[in-house]
Amino acid sequence: MFRRIFIAFACCFYLAQAAPTAVDKPTVLSNARQAQKLNLQFKSLKATDPCSAEAERACISRSIAVCKGGAWETARGRCSRSQGCFALPSITSVGTAVTCTTEENALALFSNTGAIGGIDG
Repeated sequence: MFRRIFIAFACCFYLAQAAPTAVDKPTVLSNARQAQKLNLQFKSLKATDPCSAEAERACISRSIAVCKGGAWETARGRCSRSQGCFALPSITSVGTAVTCTTEENALALFSNTGAIGGIDG
């Protein structure tokens, strides 16, 4: 009986430790501004443009593109018809994420960070 309780407690403690935590408001706002800059850059990015950072992600024509061997690969990252590709601010760490979502969801996320100017500033 004691062993079962101990194991259950240990599992709960581990899960509580592994839960992501939110970052502070200034960091989230900084992440949002960085995501806005990326979205602005993505507007003019083409699949034929070279890339230099291996595994770097970008949005090209409603697809998540990945840099491989100096070229953008877009074949596997196509967003659904109801979604677009966006750089979004992380709310759990410093940085951004490139993902597919609806424009409404992206706008709401930027609005909630306090950033002005919408998706691309």
